[in-house]
Amino acid sequence: MTRKEQLMLEATGKKYLNIYLIELNKLCHRSIGMDNLISLDETYRIIEKIKERIPKEYVFRDCGDFNNKEMLRDVFQGAMPSFVNGAYLFTEYSKNCGACLLDKLSDFNTDFSFDSEHSGIISIVNKEITMKILLDFYEEDGHRIDVEFFKKS
Repeated sequence: MTRKEQLMLEATGKKYLNIYLIELNKLCHRSIGMDNLISLDETYRIIEKIKERIPKEYVFRDCGDFNNKEMLRDVFQGAMPSFVNGAYLFTEYSKNCGACLLDKLSDFNTDFSFDSEHSGIISIVNKEITMKILLDFYEEDGHRIDVEFFKKS
């Protein structure tokens, strides 16, 4: 990344930082602040590692009614062993503001509301960068959610 690109990202990040923190606090069980965000350089290094290590084809997918939180909780409960060392939480703002570092997967609020995140796409990657959970929620015959697991083989 060139210095000019980095300065542009930082300027954009400053513009959206407060909105990003509000969204993160809706998505997490604990308070999220600046100290939970990793640097843009580190965020981009992690994104590159994700591209290198985690296949683009999912190993598991479940779709359903967004309001069926039991389904989402069950999926997260099954993923817990792969996230014991923490996780990186990505939303659309992460590329401009930095990914959010979670101590554990259970810090994520599976009971989040449909409007908690504006783009409808959330990625959670374990610290080892061997597994990713992708949440894609949208309006189609009501509120729907797709949950996909990607795992390094």
